[in-house]
Amino acid sequence: MFCVGFLYAQQPVTIQLTEKDGLPDIEFYDVLEDHNGFIWLAADKGLYRYDGKTFVDFTRPEKRGLSVFGLLEDEKGRIWCNNISGQFFYVKKGQLHLFTDLKDELKGQLPEFVIRDGNLVVFCEKGVFTIDIATKKKVLSKDKSFSSPFYGFPFHYKNQLYFTLSHHIRKFNKTNRIEPVFQFHPKPIEPKNNAFCALDNALFFSSFIDGNQHFFIQPNGTTVFRSIVVPEALRTKTIVRVIMKDQLLWFCTNQGVVVCSWNGSEISYKNTYLSSEYVTKMVKDRDNNFWFTTLRNGVFVMPNIHIKKIPLSETSQQVTTMEMIDSHTIAFGTTNGKIGLLDTETFKTSHFSLSSESKVAQLVYNAQYKAIFISQESQSYLWSLVQKKMYKLPYFTASKEMTVSRNHSLLNASYDRASLVDNPFEQVKKGVGKISYEPPVSNSFTPAFSIKELRMKRAYTCFYSSKTNQNYVGFVDELMAFDAKGQYRNIRYNHKPIFAIDIDETVDGTLWVSTFKDGVLGIQNGKVVYSYTTANGLLSNQTGKLKSDNNKLWISTEDGIQVLDTNSKKLQSLTKNDGLESYTVSDIAIVGDQVFLSSNKGIFVVDKHKSFKATRSPEVYFTGVSIQEKDTVLQSNYQLNYDKNAIKISFNVNGFQTKESVVYQYRLVGLNKEWQSLEKGTDFIRYLSLPPGDFEFQVKAISVSGKTSEAISMRLIILRPFWQKWWFYVLLSLALVASVWLYFRKRILRIEREKQVVLEKAETDRELVFSQLENLRSQMNPHFIFNALNSIQEYIVTNEKQTASAFLVKFSRLIRIYLEHSRESEVPLEEEVKALGLYLELEKDRFEDALSYEITVDEKLDTFSVKVPSLFIQPYVENALKHGLLHKKSNRKLSISFRSDSKKEGLVCVVEDNGIGREASAALNSKRAYLHQSFATTANQKRIELINKTRIKKAAVTVEDLYDTEHHSQGTRVEIFIPFG
Repeated sequence: MFCVGFLYAQQPVTIQLTEKDGLPDIEFYDVLEDHNGFIWLAADKGLYRYDGKTFVDFTRPEKRGLSVFGLLEDEKGRIWCNNISGQFFYVKKGQLHLFTDLKDELKGQLPEFVIRDGNLVVFCEKGVFTIDIATKKKVLSKDKSFSSPFYGFPFHYKNQLYFTLSHHIRKFNKTNRIEPVFQFHPKPIEPKNNAFCALDNALFFSSFIDGNQHFFIQPNGTTVFRSIVVPEALRTKTIVRVIMKDQLLWFCTNQGVVVCSWNGSEISYKNTYLSSEYVTKMVKDRDNNFWFTTLRNGVFVMPNIHIKKIPLSETSQQVTTMEMIDSHTIAFGTTNGKIGLLDTETFKTSHFSLSSESKVAQLVYNAQYKAIFISQESQSYLWSLVQKKMYKLPYFTASKEMTVSRNHSLLNASYDRASLVDNPFEQVKKGVGKISYEPPVSNSFTPAFSIKELRMKRAYTCFYSSKTNQNYVGFVDELMAFDAKGQYRNIRYNHKPIFAIDIDETVDGTLWVSTFKDGVLGIQNGKVVYSYTTANGLLSNQTGKLKSDNNKLWISTEDGIQVLDTNSKKLQSLTKNDGLESYTVSDIAIVGDQVFLSSNKGIFVVDKHKSFKATRSPEVYFTGVSIQEKDTVLQSNYQLNYDKNAIKISFNVNGFQTKESVVYQYRLVGLNKEWQSLEKGTDFIRYLSLPPGDFEFQVKAISVSGKTSEAISMRLIILRPFWQKWWFYVLLSLALVASVWLYFRKRILRIEREKQVVLEKAETDRELVFSQLENLRSQMNPHFIFNALNSIQEYIVTNEKQTASAFLVKFSRLIRIYLEHSRESEVPLEEEVKALGLYLELEKDRFEDALSYEITVDEKLDTFSVKVPSLFIQPYVENALKHGLLHKKSNRKLSISFRSDSKKEGLVCVVEDNGIGREASAALNSKRAYLHQSFATTANQKRIELINKTRIKKAAVTVEDLYDTEHHSQGTRVEIFIPFG
């Protein structure tokens, strides 16, 4: 074992913004917070605005060079700056504007300027330029008593504008006249490194004279500046600026920030921060964060000057446990096997290494024996601070928690059991004498002690309560209380086990338990009477270490450190926004007004009265809107088509590390009324497909302290597609009504047409029936029947019985066929040909065999499937016999042929005779006493008309007179076309 060394001092936790945070430069000249909470930075590379998340660059094409200086905000909220080229700019509505260009007047000089009463007032070598911001009218004022003066370092104080002129202090009145104030005599003031500052009761002025700093004050009510003592820490430093803040003077120098106090008569040194940095400006923002710009190393932020970090060596940063020895000494252990000692007054630390580099798990101090019990992952020790000896102990490695129990016994919670060690300290000589913190010497002596196993189960924490005289152990499955006899009982909450991480007790006897997921529980008389979760102010339900401080309870959570006032039930919080670098707190120790927090980032010191900053309600604002993945102009309401309904809305709260301290809640009124929370660090909401409607998007921010911002809103109108608009429904309804009306009208017309067709068909069928009957009558006319009967009679008289019998059979068969066909509208061609054959045989007998006929049927015709109208062809055959062949004496010929017409898709029947012709027949008929009318032919013509009414393809009959070469009648040819189907 050997001493590693000593480390001194402590500093407020300081966070350096780097390129990792998006910092655009390392050389900064000025910093300013505007009225909206934006941080503005004047840098070597340009002008930047920081919103706590991103840095935005402001520039314009006519700007010469990159660097800008001299940040100011006027009464209208415009941010002003200038550059070394003589250009003056202001930012308005998110754009950088060039106000004026004084390159010819300034000739490369970088002047200082102020804004006063609507004027830009510029101090330079030529004098003081006053430029009206509205009219840009320019006026030059000079003090003619100086031949080569330097006008500079303007400063507003009690409605007066002060500046320096050589070794004089002057005032610039509102009529643009220069008035004398004070002359430093005989020492001249150098025209650089001067600074003014307003104290509570005086005007302060500093100047670098004869290689040293000199301070002067002008008390209220006097006209004379008098010299005051300069603190030693400032005498050789170059002072860039002096700022009065929080009753302290902050000197920005070339060697850090020197903080001094002012008691009304003298300045006293307090502390130095960032001593290795050239600090150009300091500003305290509205969240009480201190911002420092440096000339070579970027920007630093001190979130809380009352939370400090104790510097440890890089090898000892990760502190695992602490134990308070007395009111000014804390012992601590590290992950690499080191034991450290911290002086709580001077913050000096020292440490030495144990024999093993494994993690120091626990430290327990016994004040009576002045000895420390040390549990390491690979070994255990007992360190006597009086004897300066370190004793090795077996069996107590890798302890989860240890505490001194009744009668100085040791209660140990380890990875596999909870044990009670029977006073391991009494084996060591009682601590009589002065405590020594020098590294101990190893001793081979091993103390003897007895161990009582309380329970063989993994344990996380243990605690001994002197008020109840009970040991409490948090096992992996239960929280248990053990009395002096070792009897135990389970402590449960809502009939469920309590999974404890740490236990402590406040002065009122309440036992407080930190849990894995149920927050913090308060137990009295073995019952849970208090419960603190996120529902009533806890930062997280997963809590860690606890430490009581009278009636207050310090609580570590995965989202910050909190203090619970058990009397008022109020919670206060410290987060990374307040300067904590880590929430992984391994132990808590309280010494007087200071709270020490050990962590993986070292040891932090918290002033328990001053560290809690006054918090304000956050102010949320919209930062951008994108529609269909395209950024659009930010406005308060949007009216979008139904197919432009993919929307992303971004928002922000200005401030340092607001991602760590603010969560957002949102709702879309019109779609849902309940507020919904976003995850910490999420500052946008995306709607992939909003339905048509009129919505109001609302968002608000909630800080870790529980303060809620005013909700801001944005109106979103998603237009309905044309098929969802009222006029479309009206048109659709009208179209539907019209369609229904047209449908039923068309249906009615169709029904009427069908009815008409049915009626016409019925009428046609009736007429066809009549036509058939007429054909039947024509075929069974009295003349034909009389002639047939006469022929039969003649055969009987002449005793030609067989002939009479055969004729009678033919006649009866023909009559039967006619009667059968009269019942059908169509008959097969085969039946029609058979009827024609019987008819012609009977007629041949009438003509006494002076008639020859021929019936031919095309072999390609299917006479069974091809149908013809019944009783249709016979009248044309009869007409050929009666009018063509009857009047011819000899050589009577009649031919009937049937063929198909493939082009017309029908049956062609040709009836041809070699009779006297139509003209001769008409002449003979005209000489008769009565006009013979061809009844059958007329009936057939009417029947053709009726048949054609019901067919697409029409039937047709053509009659042709036949002549020889000399135009003598050779007979008649009748062609009948009957379509198939």
